[in-house]
Amino acid sequence: GLIVAVILLAYGLLTQTTFAGANSPKHIERMLAFQPPLISKLLYGGVAEELLARWGVMSGVALAALKLRLGRTRALWIGILIAALLFGLGHLPLLFAIMPTPPFWLISAVIIGNFVPGIIFGLLFWRRGIESAMIGHGIGHLLATLAIAI
Repeated sequence: GLIVAVILLAYGLLTQTTFAGANSPKHIERMLAFQPPLISKLLYGGVAEELLARWGVMSGVALAALKLRLGRTRALWIGILIAALLFGLGHLPLLFAIMPTPPFWLISAVIIGNFVPGIIFGLLFWRRGIESAMIGHGIGHLLATLAIAI
């Protein structure tokens, strides 16, 4: 959770000037509309996204890779990486809703900024179960939100 919070904060620092530069009333209105309350971040991010990405996608891809006789460890890594990539790509609609024509570096930052935590959550799921991935995800959001509030 701490590693994910640091990634979220670093992403925020990296992108704040870009979003601040797009300070037209429409951009500000869009950004404020997409500031979910902490409980939403914890329940949707921590629970729903983990069920979809790790328990659903990662497990399904890993099972398919096992059926192809790729070996358990390789199958799990393929599942982790594909689920993490889709997790990163899944955050792009929000970016495009806020900023219809974001620069390429910002698109890359969103994908990578979610891909890396996706790998961490995948490893937690693999080693400790879905609950650990959910808790790690939720703690990441909680710590980042607390750090911003301070």
